[in-house]
Amino acid sequence: MDIYTFKTLMKGVSMKFAVGFAAPAAAVVVFLVLSCSDPSQISLYTPYPSLLTAEADTTNSISLTWTRSTEEVDQFDRYIVYRSLTEDTATDSTIATCIVIISEQDDTTHTDDDLQWSTPYYYALLTVSYIDGGKAWSNEVSATTPTEP
Repeated sequence: MDIYTFKTLMKGVSMKFAVGFAAPAAAVVVFLVLSCSDPSQISLYTPYPSLLTAEADTTNSISLTWTRSTEEVDQFDRYIVYRSLTEDTATDSTIATCIVIISEQDDTTHTDDDLQWSTPYYYALLTVSYIDGGKAWSNEVSATTPTEP
């Protein structure tokens, strides 16, 4: 029996198939297998991402607002807001800091206080669902705090 990797579905998850011939009728037998090097990477359910906006206030803070998750109330788990000093917060959360976790679905604002003056900050929001641990990143936004008065 020969085994072939057919397609990589997502990081660490591949679809493989095996083909064998059964004698004497020379019937073809095909097995389809999903393999995963890291089961924590699998999520078959993904919530809809929120749309995030950021606006620098007149003080050294940035106000964040996002669209409410469209998850059913019993499916929504939490929002997680990440901040970074460099771009690509959503694609590389290792460069970002979690600044707040919000478990109320209708709570769609946060003010990030006590920031450095005249500094650009980048933000992304992660929406997490109870269903299969599904996650969805928002768009990345940036805002620069004003110059110190």
